[in-house]
Amino acid sequence: MSQLPNLAYPPLLDVLSLTSTGTDAFAAPTPPSTSSRLFGGQLVAQALRAACLTVPDGYLPYQLHAQFLRPGQPHTSLTLHVSRLHDGRAFITRQVTAKQDDACVLALLASFHIGEPGESWQPRHEVGPSPETLPRWPSALDALPAACQFDLRPTCPPGSDGTPTLHPLWFRTRARLPDDPLVHTCVQAFASDFGLAKSARMRYAEPELFTSSSLDHSVWFHRPARADDWLLLSTELMSAASSRHLVHGSLHTSDGALVATVAQTALVRTRTHGPSPLRRPSLAVPEREG
Repeated sequence: MSQLPNLAYPPLLDVLSLTSTGTDAFAAPTPPSTSSRLFGGQLVAQALRAACLTVPDGYLPYQLHAQFLRPGQPHTSLTLHVSRLHDGRAFITRQVTAKQDDACVLALLASFHIGEPGESWQPRHEVGPSPETLPRWPSALDALPAACQFDLRPTCPPGSDGTPTLHPLWFRTRARLPDDPLVHTCVQAFASDFGLAKSARMRYAEPELFTSSSLDHSVWFHRPARADDWLLLSTELMSAASSRHLVHGSLHTSDGALVATVAQTALVRTRTHGPSPLRRPSLAVPEREG
């Protein structure tokens, strides 16, 4: 069963409550954490929230691209600075830098669209059994403090060794959220980072021998959806090379509507070795598996 709410991690609306400190500048809360670093999805969501606070009504985010430059530190003040790169009639672009102790920990580019009539299409997607009918299997994210404000329902039982599965994963916020679509989009951005880097590490036979960290994170928002209703996060490893692992993901509603597409590059290293010495890359074609 997903862990009960951890009182050390505040409600999501508190995490997304930014304080204005000047023109297009905000202070963001950094909740206490049992980890040595802030959850990347939290930083992405807070930066996106700062960008949202600088756009007129009616514009919704349709894409974001974030780079994790340094690990964010709990208990350290976080400031967000928004640059207004473009204000058009249909599209708006914002750049957000997140800093701690004058060092940049995250850079985010977010684009907004006023919305226009047009065709709505997506590939057919089967989401499987309703999350309400699934047994309450443990999730590989149960120990993540930032996930405690969510109800997590893995679609698969633990492995034969008892290890909980990661994805596909149903999630929804434990608390009801306001009707503001910008809030729901920011919460989706928060949850879009649930276990992507970890999923790259778990493909190995002994994942505990490896470390993983996110280098960048991108989300394309296709359709509005509530984050306090069930969303299915599915992931797939697309490539592994030079310790960089590219993971693709998707968010679907319980009726199969594609809400968002996610892509993340994760750095996966063995715990006993750091970066490899610089070598001239080989252009030899790798052997096919199988």
